[in-house]
Amino acid sequence: MRLKKIKLCFLFSVFFLSGCYNYHELSELSITTAIGIDKSENGYKLIAQVMNIQKKNSDASSGGNTPEVIIYENEDKSLLNALRHIVLQAPKKLYPSHLDILLISEDVAKEGLEDIFEFFFRDPNVRMQFNVLIAKGTTSEEVLETLTPGQAVSSKNIVDSQETDAKYLGTSQLITFEDLMDMYLNPNKEIIIPAAILNTKTSENNSIENIEKANDNTKIILDSTGVFKDSKLIGYIDNEESIYLNYIKGEVLGTLIICECDKGNYLTSEVKNIKSTANFDKKEKKIVIEVSGDGNINEMNCYIDVEKDSGIEKIEKLVNDEVEKNINKFIRDSISKYNSDFFSFLDIIYKSDYTYYKTIKDNWYESGLKNLKFEVKSKIKITKKGNVLRDIYDK
Repeated sequence: MRLKKIKLCFLFSVFFLSGCYNYHELSELSITTAIGIDKSENGYKLIAQVMNIQKKNSDASSGGNTPEVIIYENEDKSLLNALRHIVLQAPKKLYPSHLDILLISEDVAKEGLEDIFEFFFRDPNVRMQFNVLIAKGTTSEEVLETLTPGQAVSSKNIVDSQETDAKYLGTSQLITFEDLMDMYLNPNKEIIIPAAILNTKTSENNSIENIEKANDNTKIILDSTGVFKDSKLIGYIDNEESIYLNYIKGEVLGTLIICECDKGNYLTSEVKNIKSTANFDKKEKKIVIEVSGDGNINEMNCYIDVEKDSGIEKIEKLVNDEVEKNINKFIRDSISKYNSDFFSFLDIIYKSDYTYYKTIKDNWYESGLKNLKFEVKSKIKITKKGNVLRDIYDK
């Protein structure tokens, strides 16, 4: 009987509850789509990209060349104070719950990310699913001020590019702030963050003229991945190397593999449905990386008879050898150059063999990572031959 009364009270309470504790009128808020953080003489320069509601509400004839976004900026030694004092410029309170991206300049990333983690992690109004990038070779302000062809909102342009890249090339990994916090709080992981650059810098970057040009306009381009050690940026791996890192982390959805099939001649295979894993072999004490997927023959300027099983097997061997060779070289070169475990190998060992993990963790960077054994196994299958024009190379 008592249980029934409790259920009844609960049902009545549901009907009388409405709204939420953090409710705000949208007319009182400025929807913030991106935040950039640069260094300044006073500490930090915070840049906020805000949607231009007046542009959205105006019709095509009256809107003219009004930009889709408004940029606000402020400097302070405290990130929170810099954000709060933007209210002196903006007519409404900044609302970051719809944030698309956070851009961090190289200078800030090299000094360390602790202040940024502290600032965003403590703010209850910020959801943690926005993407994080480094402004490479430029400032976040210059990137966010750039009007881009095809997508006038630079933050949306970056997100769209990342999603397309992840689907077809696999060079850029989508790192959310939640992912970043996971890497930061895990003592067995190092941080990685994708980077964006401006292909040119002109006085017209932030003007309508930039998006009216057909070719020589300034574009925001995804370029390389920033690698960290102890939460500080120490360097970059290029786009091709970023693909190999994403293989290790199981983040590649699809990509292109180019390999030499004859001396000076190449074939290109588009690989989809990629599955890749990295595990620790407890018996052999080595990391084993396994890659599989379905490949198409998209381009080939050497003669291999794809009508025969032997021809398909030859192409499969070429493709798999290329994957194994490149991932092996990437791991060796990266460890030698950076001595940073941005692969998360130590975390893999921790989850697989805790007893062994305890014996190596204290000397991981002195000897463990440098002497780590690893093996790459690629088992990509060629499932589509494309339009077969064998007569071209038959002659």
